[in-house]
Amino acid sequence: MRAVLYMRLARPRYVAFYSRVACSDAKALSAQEHLLTKYAEDNGYESGEFNTHRFYHDNGESGLTLERPGMNKLMADIRDGCIDVLIVKDLSRVTRNYLLMDDWFRFLKKHGVRFISVGDGFSK
Repeated sequence: MRAVLYMRLARPRYVAFYSRVACSDAKALSAQEHLLTKYAEDNGYESGEFNTHRFYHDNGESGLTLERPGMNKLMADIRDGCIDVLIVKDLSRVTRNYLLMDDWFRFLKKHGVRFISVGDGFSK
């Protein structure tokens, strides 16, 4: 008899949640984070290889630019290879300037990040 053992170790996958509100409102941020974590639980992003989560948020920041503290930290972590999947409530949480959206998607693609917009039913 011959036996073979096969083992595979996958690196952990990192899921990021980003939330933003234009007017300072901790309750609204909390509601967004709850929605995002519920989506992650319901869609398999809370277990197995997707076992590390990072939360980024901007409270009281405009969506007309990407220059926001939480967004800057998120983008730095993406550049550093720390994020595999990014989940947001909807596209307007990233930016309300749709000219920036194209650059944003190119940035995510360049760094191999899957993007999910829960409210828009959008995944890229």
